[in-house]
Amino acid sequence: MVDLSKYFTEDKVTYAAQKIALYNFDESKSAEFINEMMVPIRNAYISDKKIDKIAKRYKRSRAEIIGKRLPYTTSITSGDFGEILTFYLAQQTFAPNATITPMKWRLKDDKSKASPKTDIMLFYVPDINVPSTDDTLYSIEVKTMASHPYGKKCSILEAVSGADNDRTSRAAETIVYLLTRLEDKMAPLELYNGVKRFEKPYYDTCKKVFNAVAVVEKGYLAKHIAHIPSDMLTKYSGIDIYCLPIKQLGKIYKKIYKQIPTQA
Repeated sequence: MVDLSKYFTEDKVTYAAQKIALYNFDESKSAEFINEMMVPIRNAYISDKKIDKIAKRYKRSRAEIIGKRLPYTTSITSGDFGEILTFYLAQQTFAPNATITPMKWRLKDDKSKASPKTDIMLFYVPDINVPSTDDTLYSIEVKTMASHPYGKKCSILEAVSGADNDRTSRAAETIVYLLTRLEDKMAPLELYNGVKRFEKPYYDTCKKVFNAVAVVEKGYLAKHIAHIPSDMLTKYSGIDIYCLPIKQLGKIYKKIYKQIPTQA
């Protein structure tokens, strides 16, 4: 896994009043970041082992196999990039103890659509065989926006509202979705059983942490902050909020996705 601490620095001070933790991106390392993220993002869609297996059986090039599994519309590329970046960053920052980490992007059948249900789910399961009071479900809603937030649009608010939807009903629905897709993919038993533990009724009593993450163009961060309604924190209390402002966000994720097949 790429060491994201080289590129992102936590800042809990600047927007402490809004209870937002920033992860500021070191724009001087953009080129290095693009180069290092290509393989991790590729692996979020398909493993190297599966690429090799398909290439051997069907006599196809790795580049072709990889390219067919990547999204091909800007809106889906943008959303997937923000989710996958958050997936890796969360495991190194606000969910560092996660032991069960399903990659939802491998489970979707239609690359022209976003992965359904809760964007990211991570699980802490200290003992795969024995339920524990320490078992924890991390639910993460991610909103990515590289363009100008016209009107009152606010990716931070949208992420928080989505996280509230997760804790109300969608996270529980996502457990069912994950298990069905893992069965369809004949996933490893440890991964499947780790998720299965959190089925209802256990879901109702286990530890749950709900997170909202906004990945936005750095130049528009102030506008997103200005568009936060005054009642957001009271209306959606109990949700942890994070923001990743990245300069030239659109150019960065487009370069990464364009080059991924060439790094086969």
